[in-house]
Amino acid sequence: MGYEALSRGPEWSQLFSPIAMIQEAEKQGISYELDYLMRKKAILNLQDIDAHKKIFININPNFIKNESLVYGRTLEVLKEKGIYTFAKRCARNYQCL
Repeated sequence: MGYEALSRGPEWSQLFSPIAMIQEAEKQGISYELDYLMRKKAILNLQDIDAHKKIFININPNFIKNESLVYGRTLEVLKEKGIYTFAKRCARNYQCL
């Protein structure tokens, strides 16, 4: 069992739905930036979770092969938050987005 991190825009806005946010980011040409921001906020907003459970963060699979992808950005956020166990395993087994 674990947690899933979900992103939402402001309740009162047309961007409340994550689908609406993603579609608007695509129109504006900032999909990669939004994807990273969603990951970063999901990690930084973690509070009082059971250390034996996992957190699931969705990413856009199109960015894995994207030339503009900067590997290690998510790893740095994990380190900043103090989540060293995952950060060490991630760096050892594969590159973190």
